[in-house]
Amino acid sequence: MQVFHPRTKFIHGRPDWLALNGTRMPYYIKNVNIKGELPYLISAYMKSEEGDAVPIDRVVLSNANNKKALFLPEGDFIIVITDKSGNIIEESPVSIVI
Repeated sequence: MQVFHPRTKFIHGRPDWLALNGTRMPYYIKNVNIKGELPYLISAYMKSEEGDAVPIDRVVLSNANNKKALFLPEGDFIIVITDKSGNIIEESPVSIVI
C-alpha cells in the first residue's frame, strides 16, 4: 500500500487543506487572557451539539504571540480554551458566516 499526500502549503499557521476548498474559513482567537501556564488547547464545538461532542477543529496556543487560526464552516460554535491541566480558561460563542 502507498499513501500519497499532496504538497501542503501553510496558511494562517495551518495546512491549506483544512479550508476544504473554501467551505471553512480561518478564525483567529482574539484577546486570550493568559492565566497560568501555556500551552492552551483551543477547541471549536458546534453549538447545537451537547455532551461529549467532537470538536470541529483544534489548535494549540503555545505562546501569547501565536497566530494560528481555527478553520470553521458556516455556523454557530462554542470556543473552549483549556490549559495543560484540562482546566477551562474561557468559553465563548462565535458565529461564522461565509
